[in-house]
Amino acid sequence: MKTSIRYCFIFLGLMAHSLLSAEQYELKSDEVSQSHGAEARVEAGVRFEPVHWFDIHIEESARFSFDGTIKSYSKLQLNFPFSRYFGMGLEYAFIVKHSDEKNTQKHRVGGYAELTFHPGRWKISLKERPLLTMRFDSINSAEKNKYDWKLRSKLAVQYNVPGKPVKPYIAFELENTLNAKAITGYVYDEQTATTTTYDFKGNYINKIRPEIGVKYTPRKRHHFNFFYKFDTSFDRSYNITHKSSKLEVTRSKSFTHIFGVTYTFDAGKK
Repeated sequence: MKTSIRYCFIFLGLMAHSLLSAEQYELKSDEVSQSHGAEARVEAGVRFEPVHWFDIHIEESARFSFDGTIKSYSKLQLNFPFSRYFGMGLEYAFIVKHSDEKNTQKHRVGGYAELTFHPGRWKISLKERPLLTMRFDSINSAEKNKYDWKLRSKLAVQYNVPGKPVKPYIAFELENTLNAKAITGYVYDEQTATTTTYDFKGNYINKIRPEIGVKYTPRKRHHFNFFYKFDTSFDRSYNITHKSSKLEVTRSKSFTHIFGVTYTFDAGKK
C-alpha cells in the first residue's frame, strides 16, 4: 500500500514537472515599442422600445485608422432600464478588421450594470462592462488566447443645458484584462551555469480613455453624439519560434486620438 502511494506521488510529481516545463521557453528578446496614431469613427443606429422596461439598440460602426486599417462593428444591445437610477443589459458585436495583410473576424459578447444619479441638471453614471472577445481563426494558443475576458469601467458626467438641445459631457474609462496570457521565459548563463526565470504573468490595465463630447438632439427622435477620445493602450504580445522554441516578448504602448460622430434614430414604442 505504501509503495503504491509512493508511486502515485512520483507520477503526480512528474506530471506537474512536465506541465510546468511545457510553459517555459528560452527568452530570446524582451522589447518595448511605442506608437502614435489617429482614428475616425462613424456610427449609426436605431433604438426600439417594445415595452417601457426593455429596449433594443442596433448599431453599425466603421473605424478608420490613419495607418490604413479599417474595422467594422455590427452591434446588438438589449437594455433593461429598471429605474432612472439603475439599469442592466446584454450586448453582442461582430467585429471585422480589414488590413493589407489579412482580414480577421471576432465575436464579442458581454453585459453591463449601470448606476445613474441626477443631481439637478447633472447626470452622473458609473458603468461596469465584462466583455468576452472570441476568435475562431487559426492561432498559436501558446501565444494568444482564443477567448479574452476584459472589464471596462466608465465614469461619465453630463450637463443638460437649459433651453438648448445639447448635453456636454466628460468621461473616463479603464479597461482591465481578466485572463491575460501567462508565460514563462528563462535565460541560461553558461559562464556561471545559472538560470534566470522571467514570469510574464498577472492581469493589468489594458486601456485608459479620457473622453469629451456633446450630445445634440435637433428633433425629438434624432440624436447625435460628437466625441473625442484619447486612447492609451498597453499590450503584451508573445512570439514563439517554431524551430528552437525561443520566446520573443513585446511590450507595446500606443497613443491614439479618436474623433467620432454617432447618429441614433429613436423609433420609440411599437
